[in-house]
Amino acid sequence: MTWLIYFEIAVDQYNNILIADSANSRVHLLDNKGQLIDYVLTWEDGISEPQALCINQQGHLVLTEATTGRMLLYCYTIAIFNTGTQISIYIKG
Repeated sequence: MTWLIYFEIAVDQYNNILIADSANSRVHLLDNKGQLIDYVLTWEDGISEPQALCINQQGHLVLTEATTGRMLLYCYTIAIFNTGTQISIYIKG
């Protein structure tokens, strides 16, 4: 069993829910009904124990890490097709 330990929840401009899952070092993306769409970021993307997140006024995902104290800024777009969801995310410089 994998435990979900979350610190923060945010809602994006598409009414999707983003959850910072510190225990599993990932950010969950849920639809507005709470169904998992995908993991937006994971430890494979270089994040470690996300603690807090928010969507700023420009629509960027701002994320902080518990262990490193880093604050990261991401741009992302979401497109949902009949064949699945396509998520593009990159670090804003």
